[in-house]
Amino acid sequence: MNDRQYKNKCTQCGFCCIMENCPIAVKKFNIEQFGEKCPALKFNDLGVASCSLAHTTFHKVVLGIGVGCCIKARVYMKGDKYDFSSQPAALKHEYAKAALKQKYGQIIVVKG
Repeated sequence: MNDRQYKNKCTQCGFCCIMENCPIAVKKFNIEQFGEKCPALKFNDLGVASCSLAHTTFHKVVLGIGVGCCIKARVYMKGDKYDFSSQPAALKHEYAKAALKQKYGQIIVVKG
């Protein structure tokens, strides 16, 4: 089991997967680590990310899904700098949605 401890919990915003493809996706889909959209990354209509590759506990542990947020990105609001991982879940989801749209021009929504 993954015993890493993070100060901030994972909100399943998908930002980490938008920024970098995991080794499993790189191998399975023959995609680059950076710059290509992962076919396994999907979002529901609430903006919650899911991964079709993470269908077992083993994969979730290996990928760190749900373990905690460790993204070291900086967020700027009204001239102040904040740590991405410390932001509220709703803001993380908005940032992820904006990043996805900026990088790929679309948001992939899965109903149900």
